[in-house]
Amino acid sequence: MMAQSGQYNFARCLRHGEGGAAALALGEFVRNAVSLIFLLNFRFAPYYKWMFRAMRQLPELGGLARDLESLLTKEEPEKLKQERVEKVCAEVLKKFRSEELTTGTDPYLEPHAFEIMKRIRSRELRELHVMEG
Repeated sequence: MMAQSGQYNFARCLRHGEGGAAALALGEFVRNAVSLIFLLNFRFAPYYKWMFRAMRQLPELGGLARDLESLLTKEEPEKLKQERVEKVCAEVLKKFRSEELTTGTDPYLEPHAFEIMKRIRSRELRELHVMEG
């Protein structure tokens, strides 16, 4: 979901002059990134109004809270927002690789989702569509 909303749809919406859709895509990216970062810390994300405060305390990737919050709150050029999206994705990919969840190097996160799905031991979970759950 991070790849689809942040790496693909955000920029695509901007190119098509759809500022509102781009803002929604960015919001989806941030929500999914925060949720993933909590899961990488073996925790569930709290209610949305406490997400960033709690995220700043996480040992793994908690420092990305500032970048993710900035995507939603700072008035800055779209190019800088796209760079922030890619920075967050690169840090997530680095964590995936350090946990041996993926071996790929593609900066686009979607292929890594498929590689991670292949590593799931439970056949029932492994055979779900990558966008489920």
